[in-house]
Amino acid sequence: MGAGSVGWMRLVLLAISVAGVALLAWSSTLPWHGQFFTLPVIVRIAMGVAGLAILTLCGRASTGRVTVGASVLGGSVLLYPSLLALGAALPGSEPAQLLSSTGHILPILLMQVIPVLASSGAAGRTTVRYEAILIVIATVAIGCSAVGSMATPGSAIAGVVGTTLWFVQLGFAPVVTWRTVAGLGGEARRRAVLAALAATVPVLLIGSCLLLGAAADGFGLGMDGSVTVLMLAFSIAAVAAAALSLGTAAAADAWVLRPPVIVAFLDGLLATFLIVTISGIAVGGWALGAPPAAAVTAGAAGAVAVTALWRRSRRALLRLIVPASILRQELAAADATPEGQLRQLALRAVRRTVEDPRLQLRFRLSDGSWTDERGEPSDAGSIVIARRDGREPAVTAHPSLAAAIPRLVALGDCSVMLAPATFEAHLAAESRRADAAAAGERRRLQRDLHDGLQGRLLGLALGLQLSGRRLDDPSARLLIDETVTALRSAVEEVRALGGGALPEVLQEEGLESAVRSLLGPLAPLVDWELPGERLSAPLETTAYFVIGEAVTNALKHSGATRIGVRVASLDDARVTVMVRDDGCGGADPRAGTGLRSLAERVAAAGGQLLVRDAQTRGTIVEAVLPCGS
Repeated sequence: MGAGSVGWMRLVLLAISVAGVALLAWSSTLPWHGQFFTLPVIVRIAMGVAGLAILTLCGRASTGRVTVGASVLGGSVLLYPSLLALGAALPGSEPAQLLSSTGHILPILLMQVIPVLASSGAAGRTTVRYEAILIVIATVAIGCSAVGSMATPGSAIAGVVGTTLWFVQLGFAPVVTWRTVAGLGGEARRRAVLAALAATVPVLLIGSCLLLGAAADGFGLGMDGSVTVLMLAFSIAAVAAAALSLGTAAAADAWVLRPPVIVAFLDGLLATFLIVTISGIAVGGWALGAPPAAAVTAGAAGAVAVTALWRRSRRALLRLIVPASILRQELAAADATPEGQLRQLALRAVRRTVEDPRLQLRFRLSDGSWTDERGEPSDAGSIVIARRDGREPAVTAHPSLAAAIPRLVALGDCSVMLAPATFEAHLAAESRRADAAAAGERRRLQRDLHDGLQGRLLGLALGLQLSGRRLDDPSARLLIDETVTALRSAVEEVRALGGGALPEVLQEEGLESAVRSLLGPLAPLVDWELPGERLSAPLETTAYFVIGEAVTNALKHSGATRIGVRVASLDDARVTVMVRDDGCGGADPRAGTGLRSLAERVAAAGGQLLVRDAQTRGTIVEAVLPCGS
């Protein structure tokens, strides 16, 4: 809607609020002649305040079907206490009795329809058939309740049918909305959970207060107390259903959509369930003739049992709201993972999380190909669970069980959690390419050595050796023998030149391109600042391995969420390579093979490796290398 439509809607809400308050004030002055119960004025005012609260929330919410439905709900809740007062003031008027006895039907209907609308909005699909079923049930319930309020033949049966349909209507929407939750993930899942809570809260509140009312009546507190508790529960349930439903359309960063807030809502729901359990056991004990004290004791014992079950259900509760939190816990539980095993760890964690023991993961490489957790080439999986730069698929899953598909979808984007495994897959692929390139280079060098330089060097050594036999001077012969030995050593050294395993992109395009290729899959986590000009080949080689090892250590051991890589010149003679992370800190180059071997490599290049904690948090790995290294 445009700004003009929003303005008109707010004017309508204001007019409804003013008219409802005026009607509530007038009805509060009417005499109460009800034969079955008396509803105090203060309770009726509280019901009216609940209706005003709903209308106020609608005035601040974005427009849409949910807001329109919540507005009608607010108006009907505001009107309901006046209808009750009118029916009590005019006991002989059939229209007044009809309005009084059916005034709860529309609010109860809307408490179920609005969450269904909110659920369909969160899921991005329509649920017209469910809404139609709710409206049909409500229509029949209204008709039966109307007949039941009249002194006509069959009115008692019609009243029972109307009441039964009323309870059926209460239970229908929670089933629909919780089923919607199962097929969603990420933010959409949290919105759907809010809608399901909006449908469930009225059922629990009204159901628990019916039990409390029955308990109060059974313990001699009378009908007035039962109805008062029920009407207050009705009002609170209406506000909760409207507020939670409107919350499903809130901005993505709204507090109501944060996982801890939703967990708190569910905790409150379970607490209400405890109240229902206590009340149900107590009422059941009283109905069976148990003394009040024994009934209360039985209710308390049942509450203890349900509380224990509740505590054991926390994992399932988190899985319901943020399924990826279980995956995060599984990954965090295996902190001491050997190098090269991160992909296997990720595979085991995802399998346990979605309960599919034969699920397979696929990792996308920089050239667009896919590998499995062993590094073997494979096809892409069917469900994306991690992306590169928020767009291109980075990790996919291939489930073996149909039941695992909605669980995988519910995980949402797991890019951050699977970043170490993705990085390991990329490193392994780069290592394989480097090994293949090195093997090819070694074969070429071996061929060149055999056909060219090796033959010439060996021929030269043989010629010198033959010439030395003709010399009579022992010193000259010794010098020639030493020269021959040196030539043979030179041949062996040249042969060893083919044993390096450097990435081709590092050799051909330099450090900047090689690091960008290496760290590309980690773009959301890693920032880099690299020199545009080429450095010496040995310096680029050492810097490349420093960056790769330090980033690997940060991802594996520190729990870092941001990593910075910087290569810069200190002066004309030195270059610094710095890798900084915001992890837990405490890295010790003496404690692990990775940093220790890195320190040895830097020392062999004539440089120094410094490992220290950052001032705020995290670790800094800095290598100072001579430009001639």
